[in-house]
Amino acid sequence: LDPALALVEEGGAIAAATPGFGRLIGVSPADLAGCVVTDLVHPDDRDAAIALVSGRAQAASVRVLATTGFETIELTADDLRGLPDVGCVVLTARPHPADPHHRHAEPRSEPLVNRFPAYAYRVVPGDDDGNCLANGLNN
Repeated sequence: LDPALALVEEGGAIAAATPGFGRLIGVSPADLAGCVVTDLVHPDDRDAAIALVSGRAQAASVRVLATTGFETIELTADDLRGLPDVGCVVLTARPHPADPHHRHAEPRSEPLVNRFPAYAYRVVPGDDDGNCLANGLNN
């Protein structure tokens, strides 16, 4: 199983993403790092994206800009900003079952915190720009 996860810092910037998240929208995880989530979603879905990354919503379907145009995905947000070892919102993504590009979407997965131990998405300070890094996400 290749989870589609992204760590989102305060302000909505993606700190790190798994290869599965990148494959879902056709962008490498390295290219996603530093992108602001609201810049990747359809203008009509920006309010839903802001609610997810600010911790005001736990799930939403949004249209994201992918290599094939806008595609609908389902996002679940786990607000782990209060945990010192994480400090970010963790987005779990999956194809929307009604999106014609993803007719064979996998079944809804269980919540992130039930599937991955904390060290899998531990965030530590470390780069020269002051951004957080994620241990184990890009391996």
